Amino acid sequence: MAVVQWLKSDRLAHPQRIYVVDDDSSLSGSARFLLATLKLGSRTFKSGQDFLDQVNGLAPGVILLDLRMPGMDGFAVQEALKRLGIDWPVVLMTGEADMPVMARTVRRGAVELILKPFSDEKLLAALCKGFGRLADNSRGLPAVRA
Repeated sequence: MAVVQWLKSDRLAHPQRIYVVDDDSSLSGSARFLLATLKLGSRTFKSGQDFLDQVNGLAPGVILLDLRMPGMDGFAVQEALKRLGIDWPVVLMTGEADMPVMARTVRRGAVELILKPFSDEKLLAALCKGFGRLADNSRGLPAVRA
């Protein structure tokens, strides 16, 4: 699979750090297992606030962020990151999305919106886009949206 080869290649400017922010422990556990089998580092957070409380101590990475969580939703987490000056790539995931949600996702700069349940290939392709943007950001290149 080309996506897996790219994710594991030396072409990336940063080690592959993936932060999974989801209140659904079964989904975050499954994602973490998949990423571990591919030797991709991940860390899970049970809520947006939990992630934000720790983000200043984290190295740059791709954020796999649930859109609908109790308390702070994914869009609120994105806004908080922006206020903190953190411009890491975000892959949003949700169980359902309509056109306004998809448009809002694009306006807020998410790399991708993936619908649950998603295939391993869909997740990895979205993460691949995220790492591409992270590498571009580290070189000072403008973000290009696909």
